[in-house]
Amino acid sequence: MSLAVRSETCSDLQYLVGTVCCKKCDFGFFVKKDCKSPSRDPVCYKCYSGTFMNVSNGLKECFNCTECNPDLGLEISSNCVGIRDTTCKPLDGFFCTSWLSDDHCEAAQKHTHVCPPGQFIKTNGTALNDTECAACPAGKSVSLPHPQCQSSADAKHEHSRYSIWILLTLFIVLIIIGILAVFPILKAHVNKILLEVLNLTPFICTYNQPCGDGQAGGVSSGII
Repeated sequence: MSLAVRSETCSDLQYLVGTVCCKKCDFGFFVKKDCKSPSRDPVCYKCYSGTFMNVSNGLKECFNCTECNPDLGLEISSNCVGIRDTTCKPLDGFFCTSWLSDDHCEAAQKHTHVCPPGQFIKTNGTALNDTECAACPAGKSVSLPHPQCQSSADAKHEHSRYSIWILLTLFIVLIIIGILAVFPILKAHVNKILLEVLNLTPFICTYNQPCGDGQAGGVSSGII
C-alpha cells in the first residue's frame, strides 16, 4: 500500500486531493474524510484494533498488524499498537532465517540437535544462529547420548555405566513382580494354617445369622 501521490506544490506534511493540498494525518491515524480546502484539516480517525500506522499519511485505512505464525517457528516479541507493527522472534529451540529488521524475524527453523557422524556440538543454537558442529580431534569420537567427543576408553566406560543401571532397574522390577505374584499364595497358606491350629470353620456373620454362641465355638477367627 503506497502513500497518496504528492504534488510539487504540496509540502512533505501534505497530500494531494485533486488540486487541493490537505494536511496529512498523524501517526496512528488515517484519513476518514479529505479536506475541502487547504485552510481546513481532513477528518482523521484513530487506527482500529488490529491495525497500525507508522507514518504521517493521506491514506484511507491503516495497515493490518503482522501475525507471528508458530508454523513458521515464530512467536510475538512485542504487540502491535496504533503506531507500531507487531514484532516477531523465533520460538525456543529455533533460529531466525529471515530478518525483516533488527528486531523482527519473518521465518525461523529448528536448531540442529544431532551433528553428522564424527562431529560434536561446538556451540549450542541461539535465536540468531543454528547449532555449530565441529569435527572431533584425532582419536576421539561421539558416542550418544554424550554430545561431546570422547576417547575410546571414556566411551567404553560410559557404555558400561549405562548397562549397569539398566540391569539394576530390570532386577528391581523382577523382584517387585515376584512379590506381587507370591503374595496371594502366601496369604491363602497362612489362613489355612490358622484354621488348622484353631480347629475352626470359616463363616460369615450376617444380619440374619449374627456372630455369637453356637457359631464354631463362639470364637471369630482372625483370618487375613
